[in-house]
Amino acid sequence: MKLDLKNEFAERAYQILTGLVTPRPIAMVTTLCADGSVSAAPISFFKLLDAGPVTCAFAPCDRHDGALKDAEPNVRAIHEFVVDLMDDGDCRGGEPLRRPYRSVNARWPVQGCMPRPSSMVKPQRIAESPASLECRGATHCYRFRS
Repeated sequence: MKLDLKNEFAERAYQILTGLVTPRPIAMVTTLCADGSVSAAPISFFKLLDAGPVTCAFAPCDRHDGALKDAEPNVRAIHEFVVDLMDDGDCRGGEPLRRPYRSVNARWPVQGCMPRPSSMVKPQRIAESPASLECRGATHCYRFRS
């Protein structure tokens, strides 16, 4: 089967690509906003790329209107983030895990989960996560547009 994701199937590219790799893990990526609030976003495009040095990458897709999601500018600003690995049922608290969250007035943004200080980075981690990857260092964001 051949699908043209730039033209004929452009509107469905995200759904097609996310359906190719299953089960598709979801991570919550926590970052710090310029105003000091915490942003937590569900990310399905993330991967560990290397063990030496440890390299973790994620791709926050743009919003439907083309605007950047909080995660990308936040990581570019302080070069720190946490990738919290999540099970599908974790931290739902009645809210879909796919919805991005942003704290207001220093409130924790993920309903049903507890924040915990990270050991090595400024953004908090999610206590209920079975594994949290605290990431720091050089960030390289390459954006390719068709």
